[in-house]
Amino acid sequence: MKTYLLLFALVAGHVHAEWELIFGNGADRITSDGERLYASTKKGIYYSRDDGYTWRLGDFNDYINDLTASPDAIYGYSSEHGILRSVTKGNTWHWKNNGFDPKWDGNRSYYPYLRRFFVTGSGMAIAVGYHSGTWISRDRGDSWHNVTLEWVAPQSPGSSDIDLGTGIWSMGEHDGYLWALYSIDNAARSPDEGATWESIPDWGNERSIRHYSPVEAWISFRGDLYVGGGGFGRWREEGLEWEDLSESLPKLVRLSCLVVHRDWIFGGSRSHGVFMFDHHAETWYPAGLSGKRVFSLASHRGNLYAAAASRGHDGIYRAKRPFVSPEGKAAVTWGAIKLGNTK
Repeated sequence: MKTYLLLFALVAGHVHAEWELIFGNGADRITSDGERLYASTKKGIYYSRDDGYTWRLGDFNDYINDLTASPDAIYGYSSEHGILRSVTKGNTWHWKNNGFDPKWDGNRSYYPYLRRFFVTGSGMAIAVGYHSGTWISRDRGDSWHNVTLEWVAPQSPGSSDIDLGTGIWSMGEHDGYLWALYSIDNAARSPDEGATWESIPDWGNERSIRHYSPVEAWISFRGDLYVGGGGFGRWREEGLEWEDLSESLPKLVRLSCLVVHRDWIFGGSRSHGVFMFDHHAETWYPAGLSGKRVFSLASHRGNLYAAAASRGHDGIYRAKRPFVSPEGKAAVTWGAIKLGNTK
């Protein structure tokens, strides 16, 4: 005898999302490698093998600034100690700073707060210390190569080239290109993982990436590239320009992170919770955790997770109910209908 439950949705012009706190302990970062979830806390890096129901602490028990996961390795970085790596799914961790040696004023070594730690689809790791250098690794962090003075984006004739490696603010990947934002308003892309770069035109208005500055997140969705920051924009290859999709976002919302979950884009704000982008209507809707600072989002095996804080209480949240898109509309409330017993 089997019992089947059918979930149904009532639809309307906004999203009602319920979230549950599944892990506290000062957690303020969440990431997934597709197999496990990882959370950074003030006590160390935890991992979960059962979608966040239980957590275990690996052998690293100190605070790090951020986490990045790839299928082959999990990376953390610390403003005090440099780059941390695990190739054992979070069980054991080791510092990997061979060749990674930022300088301050040309003489004092230190590990600055890395502005970005990014892993490409091919597995190349990129460590970006904003205005203190850029390093790449092709061996999962065992060794690092300084590309600070090698990554240069040519400008139009008569304009100085951009020393891209000296001041990358954020990075992304889309359609075979590696994308980078220099400072907060000059974009460039590379078709060969940084060997050569081309600059993206700066139109000086809403068609330029500076219209969304500071851009914090890049994401590919349904064949298009999107950026989030002080607004939300979509790249248009025809015309080499950006299309503004920010109108439905509240004016004070800055998107600090983006994630694709099922058939939606979700964005996290450091002040206003989570928002969901309906690509059919090209409209944003509030999606819960209102008033909380959202540091990161993760889509993991059918569930949506957020690392968020409110009044100093940091933790990992999971959306309690799924998000669907019946006929292009957004789910508001969910219920369960018992269809009865079948053999």
